[in-house]
Amino acid sequence: MSTLYLQHFGLAEPPFTITPNPKFFFSGAERGRLLEALVYAVTTDEGITVAMGEVGSGKTMLARMLADRLIAQGWNVAYLANPAFAPNEILAAVAYDLKITPLRATPDAPVPDTQLDRLNVALLHRYQTTGRRTALIVDEAHAMPPASLEELRRLANLETPQHKLVQIVLFGQPELGAILQSPQMRALRERILHRFVVPPLPASAVAAYLQWQLERALRSLPLVERAAIPYQTIIDQVMYGFAQPCKSPVPAGMPTSDFSFWHYDGGPAKAREILDSLGIKDFSFDLAVRIGFSVHEQIAVWIQSAMAEAGGKVNILKMTDAEYLEKFNSGALHAFIAEWYSWVNDPIYHIHWNFNSRATATNGVGYSNPRVDQIIDEAMYEPDPVKREALSKEAQKIIVDEAPWAFLFQINYVVAARKNIRGFQWNTDTATRYWMVSKE
Repeated sequence: MSTLYLQHFGLAEPPFTITPNPKFFFSGAERGRLLEALVYAVTTDEGITVAMGEVGSGKTMLARMLADRLIAQGWNVAYLANPAFAPNEILAAVAYDLKITPLRATPDAPVPDTQLDRLNVALLHRYQTTGRRTALIVDEAHAMPPASLEELRRLANLETPQHKLVQIVLFGQPELGAILQSPQMRALRERILHRFVVPPLPASAVAAYLQWQLERALRSLPLVERAAIPYQTIIDQVMYGFAQPCKSPVPAGMPTSDFSFWHYDGGPAKAREILDSLGIKDFSFDLAVRIGFSVHEQIAVWIQSAMAEAGGKVNILKMTDAEYLEKFNSGALHAFIAEWYSWVNDPIYHIHWNFNSRATATNGVGYSNPRVDQIIDEAMYEPDPVKREALSKEAQKIIVDEAPWAFLFQINYVVAARKNIRGFQWNTDTATRYWMVSKE
């Protein structure tokens, strides 16, 4: 796609490419749940996993996402994208992808004779010294010669006293199923514990998929939505002034909070300017709110009004709890209003629940960025406060730039207490805690 084409449509990058880009992973239409099931299968079981689907169903994207997720969890991952290797080549390709160098003989440890034994020694040494487990992900597995698949079965036999040394996942077209049913594949077939089907995208999810792709590719669309929101008006008119702006995923008052990355000010006029520069005339989106949440409904009306001023349209969709939660859990909501309270005054803990791709129960927008996942894993138990702050700020900048959320405000709580109450502590970014309260 030419630069002229991208500039004309206001795109930062092509929204549709042959090569899968994890940034564009669509978690709707059960894709997110399928990924979670694959991760669970690899990390908890001791057998081969198979995922099959038709051409274009998204197998390679799932394979790439699975590799990213496992790497973020500390696994060593070998990824074979074109596995049409002969039996004597497949193990060498795995060793190369895992960056395993040739073994050197010593008087006490001669080099094993076979390639499989050499790989076994190297993987066992790596596991014993680092504790990191290994996964092999094979894409287009239906293209593998049967003899090479048999070699993978032998690789799957390698183990420690506690675990299999290598967890194997095969992605392929339906022809792989026929190959595995052949009599000579019986030994391999018996080692398969999980079989998944990657279904084609249903017609009902196509619109949401296209919108998702375009939003990720558009250079300025998140800026339109974020800039048009009347943040101060919402604070004044809905919260009656008992709130303050929040311009980072780490709120004010929480360690490492940094608002300097925010660049979504300007209001409806700025949003209109961006839309005009993109040549977009009919910009609109749906905003879901739960019936009975009056504050959310008021916020939605103010956002709708501001977007109308910018020349866009917001469709407010009022939903029952059942409908809202069903769509929330399936990733079918384009935009919604929600609130979050951290139980611990810790920035990494706070970011984990909302922006870690593995936190599917709370990461309602399906946000996924391998680097953010990696930062969370590195920083969660990092004892050095300087390193921890640097990691937190890096994550804040990425999240603000990619704009999966619009941070409306953080509440300024007012707690009334009698003069004889001592020891009460109220943290504005956490829930109320009473265990330190005493009465004189």
